[in-house]
Amino acid sequence: MRRTISLIVAASTLAAITAGHAIDIKIGGYTQARFTDAVGVSQGSAQGTKDQLKGIYGYFAPVPNIYLRRVRLNVTATLDENARAITELDAGASGIVMKKAYISYAFPEVYATVGRIATPFGYELQQSSASLTTLDRSMATLVLIPEYVTGASFTPGAAIIPFGVKATVTLANGGGEDAAAFQDTNSNKIILADVSRVFGSTGTVGASYITNTLSDYAVDGYATGNYGKATLTGEYVQSTFARYVAASGTFMPMNTLSDPAAITTGKKIARQGFYVLGNYQVLPTVGAYARYEQLGGYATNNLTTDTAARDRVTLGTNVMLGETTKLTAEYQIITDPNFANTPKTNGKGPTGLFGLQLQEKF
Repeated sequence: MRRTISLIVAASTLAAITAGHAIDIKIGGYTQARFTDAVGVSQGSAQGTKDQLKGIYGYFAPVPNIYLRRVRLNVTATLDENARAITELDAGASGIVMKKAYISYAFPEVYATVGRIATPFGYELQQSSASLTTLDRSMATLVLIPEYVTGASFTPGAAIIPFGVKATVTLANGGGEDAAAFQDTNSNKIILADVSRVFGSTGTVGASYITNTLSDYAVDGYATGNYGKATLTGEYVQSTFARYVAASGTFMPMNTLSDPAAITTGKKIARQGFYVLGNYQVLPTVGAYARYEQLGGYATNNLTTDTAARDRVTLGTNVMLGETTKLTAEYQIITDPNFANTPKTNGKGPTGLFGLQLQEKF
């Protein structure tokens, strides 16, 4: 898959050169250096606990640690006035990984994108990691939705869909790309749809939907509001998928994750999650934020019991040290009943997570 997309991008660039077009290439990106500490977790904790720190809660080391969370490099080649080829690499904590590789073309009434792209689903997932208020996305977004898909995406213009409504339809070859290998881990074709409406500087409302050939699904509703110096964002997700499975990071139906017997019964296990995030701009360069979120449980043991829901409260601040430099300090208060009676985690899960991050754009 990686070679296929790379060849597409390379071929398009070469075609533009041979056609006599002047190509404008821009290189940019950002780095995120982070210090984290997980309260209640030690280096000797079971692997299941450590895996969850790097999956459900974001990316936290089990002991105090300093590391590069992300090192993103973006290369954008403007082929002509309508076409662009974009590649994004990351060389952070997970090693060197190709995140995106796609070609976009602006037709008269439709904007089309082909390749590996950020999943056009929901609100939070479509925000760049460099633009997030918090250190990482919510539990629901991290667990229930694939971060990237490979396929073709189409966004009609105002002549087709009026009234300021933006709609995007995407056809993708599964949602199970292994980021490291850049290969599809399932062959289920999926279709995604996202519809949103921006109300000037007041806010945004939108909804998204995913389904595949196995009739799994995910739905999402989101809204943002701006009130002077304050911004409020809320999002709800219900999904039969699970992107995070232990340390593998694969994206698969919930029934294969929690109970193999559910596959033969045809039952679908839906899991819910939501968050509410508020941010207040104390000073032009200083913001304070708070987020409450919950990741719902799911059925286990032949669908007779429920894994308890996880709750998290996040408090933090962002300080702009310059036009391209941002410092974020954050503390997360976690309520996770699943650890109490789970032998594989030795009954010890994180009660709090602290993170300090310095981000530099270039």
